[in-house]
Amino acid sequence: MTEHPGVFVQVSCLWPVRSWIVIKDGKSCDRDLSALVVPLVGRLLATSERYEPYRMLGPDEVGVGPVTALFRDLLAAGRAEATVRSYGMDLLRWFRFLWAIKVPWNQASRIEARDFSRWLRSSRDGGTYAASVRAHSVLVTWNHAPEWTFGV
Repeated sequence: MTEHPGVFVQVSCLWPVRSWIVIKDGKSCDRDLSALVVPLVGRLLATSERYEPYRMLGPDEVGVGPVTALFRDLLAAGRAEATVRSYGMDLLRWFRFLWAIKVPWNQASRIEARDFSRWLRSSRDGGTYAASVRAHSVLVTWNHAPEWTFGV
């Protein structure tokens, strides 16, 4: 058993299959994704503003602060508006998932990221997102969230 603060991972290695059981705060972290409904709340708003070409709005129609900060960082680094839009669409999927499972973005862990990846593979009434969308969404989610977002 490998121990991390708050998380215990039991690894059963049966060649060639490995299974992981993740326990957080003494509870199994298996989430029933087959019954999960992710409402199409929030939206990515195209603005006509030069320094904020896109704004992600939450279910309450208020801007999502951490995403706004990321968009500003991307633009300051010379990224194209199309890149900001692409990241915005990925982050909108991520935030919708978090809102559906009722986990605040700053409390999301690797467990939620794992489940998000699993959900992308089996969403849309039994269909799936294209492999390129899944890969980009997961990459954006992992690489651009603050380190403490996935601290467990």
